This record gives sequence, C-alpha cells and structure tokens, in this order.
Amino acid sequence: MKRYLTLLLLLISSLTYGQVTFLVDSLPDYTPLDANIYIAGDFNGWQPGESQYQLIKDGNSFKITLTAQSEGSKIQFKFTRGSWETVEKDSSGEEIDNRIFTFGNGDTVHVNIANWADHGPGGGQGSTAAANVHIVDNNFYMPQLNRHRRIWIYLPPGYDSTSMNY
Repeated sequence: MKRYLTLLLLLISSLTYGQVTFLVDSLPDYTPLDANIYIAGDFNGWQPGESQYQLIKDGNSFKITLTAQSEGSKIQFKFTRGSWETVEKDSSGEEIDNRIFTFGNGDTVHVNIANWADHGPGGGQGSTAAANVHIVDNNFYMPQLNRHRRIWIYLPPGYDSTSMNY
C-alpha cells in the first residue's frame, strides 16, 4: 500500500510541475465581445491563431493550461486575437518584449493585456501614414524567421505622375 501511495504522489507532483495556467484577467475595453484570444510562442512555431492554443472564456477572463516537456524548461510567448496584426501591445501601442515563463511548480500566471496592434497608438483613430504609404502585403512570409509580417512601401510624392526612375 505504501508503495502505491508513493507512486501516486510522484505522479501528482510530475503533473503539477510540468504545467502552467495562464489567466488573462483584463483586456482593453474596446476588445470585441466575441473576440477569440490565442497564445503563440516558441512552443508552437509562433503561429498566432492555432485552434489548440485558443484560450477558453471563463466568466470575464480567458484561460489556457500548457504542459512542459521537463521541469525548468522555458517558453517565450505573446497573446493575439488570431493574427500578428492583432498581437498584444503596451498601453501606448508600442511593441512589447516576448513574455517568458519557466516551468516549476504548477503555476497560475495572471496576465493583463493593455492594447492590441490593430488599435494603434492614436487611440484607434486610424492610420497616421501619409497617402503615399501603401501596404504591399498583409501576410508576407519570411522563412528565415518563420514569421509573417505586413509590408509597407513609401512612394515619393508625385511618384504616379513623374518620369523619374527610382
């Protein structure tokens, strides 16, 4: 009996050290009520909208539990609403560093998301880009970085009406 109890305790401890629950406690007020929230990181190839990494709505919060490969392993991650165009940002709309978590004793991590990339620093007033700035591609794939990015191009004033070569 003692042997089975020891095995059970070892099993329980291995289950708790190897997992983490992320609990998103607050989102920007303008987040759509029907928004889906995802976690993306080095554990899933930084894919921003993978269904298996969609957080579950739990009252006014969103949560997800991830499992580690081994105790002490680290992950880097960010939260999105399904694409890199809707990745989390800081309160002024600026890029934030990747979040980092080290697996240890079955933690719960509380998260507050201040802003989304598609809201922008101007309080959601739209783009401040000049009329001669254009989006070439919204989802340009960079295989070396295994990421997608929006590509913008600046065309000099009068580009459409000049015979100059650039």
